[in-house]
Amino acid sequence: MFNLLVSSNENDWNGEPFVLERSRCVSEYTDPEIAARFGELNAEQVRELCSLPCVFAYENQCAKDPKFGVLRSVKARAARDVRIEYSIMPCEQFATAPDLESMGRLLDIHGFEMNRAHWAVKDVDLARELALKGMTLPGWASAPRRSVDIERHTFDVALSFPGEHRSYVDRVAEELDYVLGAEACFYDRFYEAQLARPNLDVLLQEIYGERSGLVVVFVCGEYDAKLWCGIEWRKIRERGAAGIDREIMYVRLGEGEVAGMTRVDGYLDARERSPEEVARMIVERVRLGSGGVRGTGQVETERPSPGRGGEGVRTSLGGAALGEPRSADLMISGTVTDAMRQRFLTAAFDFIADNVENSAKALQAAHVGSVEYIASRIDATSFEATLFVGGRRRGHCGIWLTTGGEPGLGVGICYSAQGVGNRNAFNEMLTVGDDAGEMFLRATIGDWAGRMEDQLSAEAAAEYLWQRLKGPLG
Repeated sequence: MFNLLVSSNENDWNGEPFVLERSRCVSEYTDPEIAARFGELNAEQVRELCSLPCVFAYENQCAKDPKFGVLRSVKARAARDVRIEYSIMPCEQFATAPDLESMGRLLDIHGFEMNRAHWAVKDVDLARELALKGMTLPGWASAPRRSVDIERHTFDVALSFPGEHRSYVDRVAEELDYVLGAEACFYDRFYEAQLARPNLDVLLQEIYGERSGLVVVFVCGEYDAKLWCGIEWRKIRERGAAGIDREIMYVRLGEGEVAGMTRVDGYLDARERSPEEVARMIVERVRLGSGGVRGTGQVETERPSPGRGGEGVRTSLGGAALGEPRSADLMISGTVTDAMRQRFLTAAFDFIADNVENSAKALQAAHVGSVEYIASRIDATSFEATLFVGGRRRGHCGIWLTTGGEPGLGVGICYSAQGVGNRNAFNEMLTVGDDAGEMFLRATIGDWAGRMEDQLSAEAAAEYLWQRLKGPLG
């Protein structure tokens, strides 16, 4: 199944919440059985709807191509309105408006449906139908996602929580699944078939105690009272007792204490953050702590760390941590793979995005009343930032991550003074270079283009792009 949301406004699907009349939600152009199944839009129904791929389309009169993404939140705002939050996600190749028209019968889109704003749910395998036309959706939406054997697999992160807060944790897990990839996050709903077994307590203790790089504990009053939380918590505490605190992360969902925690233990307060914000912080911990799935035997790259601009060595495939009892000579010729480059780029993009926003925030604080900024994450791989002086826009940019699927583009980080709207036009593109197994960023268009001796660290690249944004301010 998939969600089809159609808007009459050509400026919609820009990341801002969408408001629709209640009578047009999961009723019009939807099979009666599906409407009966989801039409109440209660919490359980919304959770399932949010797990489906979405087509965000426009009425025919707009003559605009649809976008691909997922629902994040659905709330009845008033007696007649529904407020819908969503995320637009990058897709190597997605259907155009003419494609939707030509595939109408295959996608169960009929009659005047594309001439009326509405939200329908279609009993169609969207990934399969698009694949037959040569269009591939991201892996999480287009293929069986849970083929890994959880008796052997090591996860990047495992989530421990009481069921009362499933609706919140579910959204965190979905975001982690999208950003880190399928099979990276252990969340019970992802593996229901494999968890229906005898001696489940033994398996869970293995996962939470040994086979997860990071364990996230969602702290609240209900946690201590739950049998399964208690089983998981025993092994989590053993990790803490062994002195590996970096592998444990606390997220507070509500008041209440958990036996074994102390007042000096740090935590994120989920009451002040959206599930997507919490997920981004978990991703940061995963990348800082392990750089990839643990126990796979693969040498993984790490998140770029700050350094001086000309040094350029941000990630090494060898080299032991201080005091680690093994040889530092682990270099293997030719081991920089495309997957490693992509992970390096993704981590560098996150670093650059955070750096630009923090720099803009500091600039505003240093010039209170004169300078303002707006920075917004459009999705997991793109963001925009705007600087205002005296209320007038003086600097603007869009920065996005490309994966090679866009026509005419390679793999890299693009910068455009016009924003992210036209991704075929940009002022700079950073690509990944490597030297004897060490990866760095290289400018290809702007001030550093062609200067091969300048191998940019993530910090140097972030500063370079920040100066391009700030340049018009002097």
